[in-house]
Amino acid sequence: QSVNRVSKMALDYDNSAFYYFAITCLFFYLIPGSYYVISEVNEAFFAGNSKALTARTGAEATKAQKLKKNTRGFARLRTWTFIINLFLLVIAFVIFAILVLNVISNGEVQRFDPYQILGIDAETSTGEIKKAYRKLSLKYHPDKNPGDKVAEEMFMKIAKAYESLTDETARENYIKFGNPDGKQSLEVSIGLPVWLLENPKVVMVLYLIAMCVIIPIGVGLWYSNSKQYGEKNITYETYSRFYQLLTEQHRVKMLPEVFGSAEECHRIYAAKVDEKEQFSKLFGALRSKMQRPRFEQPPILQTNLLLHAHMLRMRDELTPTMNKHLDSVLDIFPELVEGMIEIAFQRRWLQTTIATIKFSQCVIQGLWHDSSSLLQIPYITENEVKQHMTRGKNAVKTLREYLLTADSDKKGLNDLKDDEKADVLMVCNEIFPRLKVDYKLFVEDDEEEGFGDDYEELTGISNEKEEDEKVNTSSAVVKAGISMSKYDASKKAREAISGDSIYEGDLITLRINIDRENVEEGEEAPFVHAPSFPRPVKEFWWAVLTDKPKPAAKGAPEAPVTIYAIEKITNQSKKVVHELRFGAPPKAGTYAVEIHLISNCYMGLDMSEVIEFNVSDASELPEFVPHPEDVALDDEPTLFEQMMAANQDVDSSDEENEAGEEEEVSTSRRRKQAGDDDSDSSDSDSD
Repeated sequence: QSVNRVSKMALDYDNSAFYYFAITCLFFYLIPGSYYVISEVNEAFFAGNSKALTARTGAEATKAQKLKKNTRGFARLRTWTFIINLFLLVIAFVIFAILVLNVISNGEVQRFDPYQILGIDAETSTGEIKKAYRKLSLKYHPDKNPGDKVAEEMFMKIAKAYESLTDETARENYIKFGNPDGKQSLEVSIGLPVWLLENPKVVMVLYLIAMCVIIPIGVGLWYSNSKQYGEKNITYETYSRFYQLLTEQHRVKMLPEVFGSAEECHRIYAAKVDEKEQFSKLFGALRSKMQRPRFEQPPILQTNLLLHAHMLRMRDELTPTMNKHLDSVLDIFPELVEGMIEIAFQRRWLQTTIATIKFSQCVIQGLWHDSSSLLQIPYITENEVKQHMTRGKNAVKTLREYLLTADSDKKGLNDLKDDEKADVLMVCNEIFPRLKVDYKLFVEDDEEEGFGDDYEELTGISNEKEEDEKVNTSSAVVKAGISMSKYDASKKAREAISGDSIYEGDLITLRINIDRENVEEGEEAPFVHAPSFPRPVKEFWWAVLTDKPKPAAKGAPEAPVTIYAIEKITNQSKKVVHELRFGAPPKAGTYAVEIHLISNCYMGLDMSEVIEFNVSDASELPEFVPHPEDVALDDEPTLFEQMMAANQDVDSSDEENEAGEEEEVSTSRRRKQAGDDDSDSSDSDSD
């Protein structure tokens, strides 16, 4: 009975498949986790200094040293992300090692081998088989091993092995199919451990916990966290506060307080009792130099005071804790100020938009809005600017004018050491941007027809016009240029070349071509020279396209200016091509737009240009003559019309068939009636 009962049981399930399955799953974490840890360790201890961590001048030495201290060595690794990942990686490698050892010792997937179970050779005689069976069955009999599941399982294996070697049918099945019970159906299952399969209720409980608890909680936490953030990883609460506080009258001096209302600033607010007295002293020192605060909530007021201390270059008066707090605020500044610019542009407030961009320049350079842009030059002090650089021969007022001055005529260098003079000249000639800018205003189709080599160079599409066709009278292109070496601030608006290519309602394209004259071909613009800003900053430019401001009458308010577009030019290459598009006015006439190029990080280098153009009446356009093939395509029925026509054909054929059937029926009825009449008449004749 025992043998018969055992013969109906399936082959044993072992853990070897689970080992392979678990190792495979571990690799999904081990590979990316190891790459992350190795790359972070390499950056912390073995990578060379990047351009962002290299001090180019003596003024940047302190900043570079601080950046290295915070981003290299163990300081880079003291983050929760790295610590948690390293902890999980160690646990994963320990589990991986245990699984590998199990695979080495018991890694072969078990198969039914009666000779191995009975401990005999394949050529053993029947008598020896019976002898081995009796010996092992007595050893592992359940009666001699009560409660021992291992002995019970071994006893069943011994019985099945004996049956497969002594019963002719079972032996034949084993030879053919590898199983004494004959050919078995294929069973597919996941590689789970034996203890889990022996407890199916545990599997169900784990499944319910995963599906009903862990996954919903994880998704809920992710959603509750992600729904707080909008674009640029700025919280919606911050966007809401910017929207409520920004007005059309806001200027640079009012913006630090608006910035301090951000939710991100509230999160890094340090409510320490010992710092309140220090902030009170700082407020007293800044009271006469800042706008009177509208909000006195501690997070807003602290951020407002710290930003003013930074822009007025009073960081030496801050405590170490306050300096650390200020660095945390400045770390999130570039992203948040872009949110402020976005809100101002959405509400079409030109002056507020430009003021917010200039506020970005002030914070990055650590200068107040009424400070001289010459103070961005290293080692130049306010006294030097007032007493020497803005007076006498070769006097300059702005950074742009100073950059255009020959090195031998640059003022403010006499009292500097040789290495400091070299730093100043290097910054002026290699780091501060020197841009050559020109503009082209056109309608897209005309540009493709009339620009020739320019269009081919920019788009890669060759122009098949003859080279000797130098002037295309059908295209009106506005070309304007500003160069660091040729720029004249007194130049008036540049007029458009007369032509008839811009008509009412056209989509006009303004192409901006930028050439960085102090950047080599194939290189990128250097990092911004901002020694007082705690993080590396990349140079980019805001392109703001507006109406030309109309002069207001004396005593009358300024007329509102329309903003057509505002876009960020982030390309760091030597030559950059950027395009803005806007709709042509709905009425014919002469119009003007003004394009502003405003730096995100440097004061005194902004550019603006007024471009005039003519818009012709749309009625003057030549009559459009479509191509014959287009006309033929228009005459062809659409797929819907073809389907409708097919349905109508089917309906008409059905109606014809019905009409024919009705006619046949009526004809047969008439014939029958006629036959009846003939029979009646013949009967009457016979009578």
